[in-house]
Order: sequence, then structure tokens, then C-alpha cells
Amino acid sequence: MAQDRAGVKRALLIATLFPPMTGPEAMLSAKRLGNMPGWQVDVVTLAPYPGSGDDPETATYAASHFGRIERLAAPWPCRLPVYATWPLFRLPDPVRWAKSRLASRALAMGLKNYDALVSWSNWQSSHLVGLELKRQFPALPWLAHFSDPWARNPYNRYGAILRRLNFALERKVLAAADALTFTTRETVDLMLADAPPEWRRKAHILPHAFDPDLYPPAPAMPEGGRVIARHLGYFYGPRSPRPLLAGLQLLHERAPALLDNLTIELVGGFGRGHVPGDELAGLPAGLIRVLPPVSYRRSLELMRGADLLIAVDAPAKVSVFLPSKLIDYVGAGRPILAITPPGAAAAVVEQIGGWHADPSDPPGIAAALERALTRVRRARGAPFGDARVRNGYGIATVGRHAAAMLDELVAAKTGERA
Repeated sequence: MAQDRAGVKRALLIATLFPPMTGPEAMLSAKRLGNMPGWQVDVVTLAPYPGSGDDPETATYAASHFGRIERLAAPWPCRLPVYATWPLFRLPDPVRWAKSRLASRALAMGLKNYDALVSWSNWQSSHLVGLELKRQFPALPWLAHFSDPWARNPYNRYGAILRRLNFALERKVLAAADALTFTTRETVDLMLADAPPEWRRKAHILPHAFDPDLYPPAPAMPEGGRVIARHLGYFYGPRSPRPLLAGLQLLHERAPALLDNLTIELVGGFGRGHVPGDELAGLPAGLIRVLPPVSYRRSLELMRGADLLIAVDAPAKVSVFLPSKLIDYVGAGRPILAITPPGAAAAVVEQIGGWHADPSDPPGIAAALERALTRVRRARGAPFGDARVRNGYGIATVGRHAAAMLDELVAAKTGERA
């Protein structure tokens, strides 16, 4: 055991996305693993590279919540835009070229000094690093965390051969890790659909978390004035603003007064083919504002100051995803409307007291918008949401559960060695 004199255990985190990078995954690991009572966590990660973002505020947060942070230069494929189409760059991702360097740095830090190893995806190559380290130190407890599915991720449009190769890598990780964590039950069911029973037994659900200390004080919401609804996040792949705009078109036909003195801000950017254009025809001028991406801290400020927060997910029969943005919405304490299929996100929104509709159902979206905007106009600034549900996603709760899970894992492995 590597506990220090105060009884604090030590874990080593392999996370190829980590502050000051600006992708959602960077802050997810920082919030959860940086707030585990009884644990100190060191990190082996990559330094920011072109396109990854560089947010000094999140770097300050990480420095105050972690021990040693080792940042290695990113491999050259990370700097190239072709990885999305070139097969070798998707097995599983461009970070694979840094795998040996990440593993070497972890070994140089002395794995015998740690009680547990944690690998965090995305990127999935972090788990391949964990797999290599586990082979060299089989007695070290290893937890592999999956924020998203791997080979069966509907956003990753692999061909048949690439999917089969990634699936083989995924199975090696699932078999070798001592514990597996996922953000939703739906992800477990997808990734472990045909898995041996022993893999299911080591699977656990740990949701994303919000840190209340990162939010500014809630502003006073005026009784009159323009109502502001905000969507924060990037539209890409199958996730498009079109379902929201279709619902607004129907609402404008049915109850146009609800759109008076209303602005909907789309903050965060658009992938190819998703910039609103013809879809805006017929909607009131000024209803939709398109704004550029903002820093993580600024995004929380915008959430706190909104009358209504909107989330839009990709169409699906069932959604396996729990967007980290949605949990930040929960932490902001503002009314939430989610355009999302049945699944984890819809369940959270329903539990907190918000409104949701399927992306493939424009009339349902219009009805949800009507209910949400009616409530916002009637009780602007009033407290929103079930506090017990909200507290369940705070870092105090999620961090405590994560620590308890690692404690149990270490105890179990220690018992095996005894």
C-alpha cells in the first residue's frame, strides 16, 4: 500500500484530455477525480496542441486539486485534420502515437508508489496506456472509465473493418481492467451487451458532476425585459440545431406571442452543414443569435444568467449519452428543456423537473417549448428543480462515491494478494 502518514491513498490518472485543454472531457476528470476524499491523484497527460484549446482558468483549477501533473508534447497526428477520415488515425485515435511515451512517463513516476491506476476516456488511447501498465504491474488495481461508448459509439462512423479492430482493442481493456465505470446504464448495456458475466460484475455507474464553487452568484432576474434562452455547446455530426428550429416554427404558428421579447442564443459553434440558414425563414427577426465559443468559466456564467437552458441531442431510438453540459445545467439551477431521445438525459431532466421532447418529434418539441416558456414568463427567476436530485450530481456526492469505489477496489486487490 502506498498510503502516506495521514492515511491518504495515491492514484495515478492517465487522461489524454485534461486542463488546460477546453474540450468537455478535460474538466470531467478534473472535477471528479480531483475531489475524492482520502485520495491524492497525480496525472500523466498531454500538453495543449493546436485545436485542443488552452484555458488558464481550468489549469489553475487542476493545479489546486491534483498533486503532480506531467504534461507531454502531443504527437504530430493530433495536429492534423485528416484523422477523421484516414483509418490509421482512428485506431482508436491520433493519441495512439503518444502511447509509449505516456506509459514510459508513468513508469518513471514509480507505479509502486500508487494504490490505484485510473485511465479516462475520451481519448480511448488512455486505456491502451492503462493496459500496457497493467501488464507490467498486474497487482496494481486498475479502473477504466468510459464517458462515451467506444466501438459502438454512434458518433464514430467506422467502417466494418475499423469497427472490428476497435472492438478487439475494447475487449482487451474490458477484460483486463479490475473495475469499469460508465456514466449511464444505457452505456453499460451497449458496451457489455455480449460480455461475460464477470465483466458485468465489475461495471459501475458514476455520473458526471458539477462543482458549485465554479459558478458565480445567481443574478437577480428582472420581472420584465427580454427573456433569454441559451444553448451552450458545439453542433456536429448527427447533433444539429434543426429539431429546435423546427419546433420553434410550429410554436410560432400556434402561439406566436410566446416568442415575443424572446432571444435564443446558440453559443459554441457549428460543424459543417449545421449553421442555421434557411431554417430561420419565417421566424421573428432577432429570435436566434449565434455566438462564438466561450471559456468554461464563462459558460457557467451564461448558464446562471439564462431564463431557460436548452440542450439538443442527436436523434436515436434510445440515447446512451449523459452530456456533461446537461449536468452543468443542473448545477446552474436554471430551468432546463432538453430535445433528446428517451434515455439517460431525458430521465435526468424529468427528475430535476424540466421538460423534454424527442428530436424526431417537432410537435412534441413545440409543446415542450410552450410549457417551458409559459412557466418561465409566469415565474421568472423563481427557484427551479428538485434540490435532492441536484445534490446527487454535485462533486461532494460524486467524488465521495468515486473514492468509496476506489477504496473497495484497493481492498479487494489487497485481499487477493494476502
